[in-house]
Amino acid sequence: MALSATGHRIVRTLLFLVVAAGVGLALHRSRRTEDQLELTQYVEKDLPTLVREERALADALSELLADKHLAPAAARHRLVDELNPRLIKLRRAAEALSPSTRTVRTLAAEYLRVVDAWTEAARTAVRAIDDPTLSTEAGTITVHERLAEAARASQLFGGHVVATSRMHRLAGPQR
Repeated sequence: MALSATGHRIVRTLLFLVVAAGVGLALHRSRRTEDQLELTQYVEKDLPTLVREERALADALSELLADKHLAPAAARHRLVDELNPRLIKLRRAAEALSPSTRTVRTLAAEYLRVVDAWTEAARTAVRAIDDPTLSTEAGTITVHERLAEAARASQLFGGHVVATSRMHRLAGPQR
């Protein structure tokens, strides 16, 4: 059964509409939302710098605690004069980002809590050194607990960044 000229026009018009709808859908899906754009900026540009400094600080805190030959006064000096100022600078850098989308604001607030956990670990170490009533063993245990809490918070945050990126159909952070 052959199509008439009108039938051919209808088929061509339908094919054109299907192709146009496909192109329109492809363009719509490839356009990034404001959330996606800001999340990409946060994950690819802002966060790596912060995380590098955070890891360096975490390593420095761990090394400080592992050094059994370091005098308490020298350990306190490193904590108060070297590590705490770096933690404050890290927090200020994280606060300075001021994201505009709710998604990135949520992640940024969580990252501030991670930095606060590392800061609390450092403060706990200073208190353990300064408290004459606290035994060395008890102080060490308390500091190790705070370091573990900070490490867990950091790891949890990293998981949230990956999950949020996937939720917004983006590649996660490069490890």
